[in-house]
Amino acid sequence: MKRILSILFLVFILSGCSMYGQSTTVNRTNQNAQTQNNPTNATNSANQVDQVQNIAIKDFAFDPGVLTIKKGKTVSWTNEDGAPHKIVSDAGTNPADSTQFSSNNLSQGESYSYTFQETGDFKYHCQIHPSMKGKIIVE
Repeated sequence: MKRILSILFLVFILSGCSMYGQSTTVNRTNQNAQTQNNPTNATNSANQVDQVQNIAIKDFAFDPGVLTIKKGKTVSWTNEDGAPHKIVSDAGTNPADSTQFSSNNLSQGESYSYTFQETGDFKYHCQIHPSMKGKIIVE
């Protein structure tokens, strides 16, 4: 009796594994077919990904601390720490200065994005933790 149960259990496990593999293959095939049938969507998705550069806020630091991007690109900061953070540019106090940027307080998992329309070096810090500093170089 034990032998029969063991064999049935083994057959059940193996059939489950092969079904999962087939399902995965079908999904990948469908994704590839959709991309091939509509290359514009694939291009648009790639362009959107290329437009955003990500900075992680973790261990009370910006990662990377210095980021070089092209003019017109967007930078997105995501807080991976348990503590809140607030991104603030080190730009001058002139309200007309378009290089000023400031986030709300970001809790864990929240993000802030800013699109850089001018070239130059843009330093920033965390207003809550002023020892946290970073720099964006826009070419």
